[in-house]
Amino acid sequence: MKDFVFVTGNQDKITMLEKFLGTTIKTHELDLAEIQSLDIYEVAEQKARDAYKILKKPVLIDDVSLEIHALKGLPGPFVKFFLQSVGPAGICNMAGLKADRSATARIVFGYFDGAQYHCIDGVIEGSIAAKPKGDTTKLTQMGWNPIFIPNGQTKTIAQMDEDDLLHHTPRGQAIPKLKDFLNSDE
Repeated sequence: MKDFVFVTGNQDKITMLEKFLGTTIKTHELDLAEIQSLDIYEVAEQKARDAYKILKKPVLIDDVSLEIHALKGLPGPFVKFFLQSVGPAGICNMAGLKADRSATARIVFGYFDGAQYHCIDGVIEGSIAAKPKGDTTKLTQMGWNPIFIPNGQTKTIAQMDEDDLLHHTPRGQAIPKLKDFLNSDE
């Protein structure tokens, strides 16, 4: 497996990644500034490059985006700040102001070794629930999971069991691709 440091302070993300990769990973918490962009791919690449500049070793970062179509992609990569200011219920209310509640949930893992940047993503289409639902204390829960319903499902991500999470979440889509990349010669 490629050598890297996973840059995060979120223990749930660390535990989940270690579980799905089947190994203990090195981690480092950094408070990285995020560029102001609605393009999650641009944000992730800049974070990976900035983390490498500080740590001087291969890094892996992740970033998420929740893009409500009727709000022209908002909150997008700013979802963390929307959750802090208005909470999950506030995002549901904003989406409820429009007839179209469709949304895209996206995760981007960015790997940078000082020479090459690699992007691994997971994308799920769905909709915003009328109100938050589900257990937000489970290990697999991220901030917006109680409000996102993947297409073809009737439950929010926060209401799903672990098997469903692998098939119906952006993280579940991205981790197998990430594992393949980390075990490749690329």
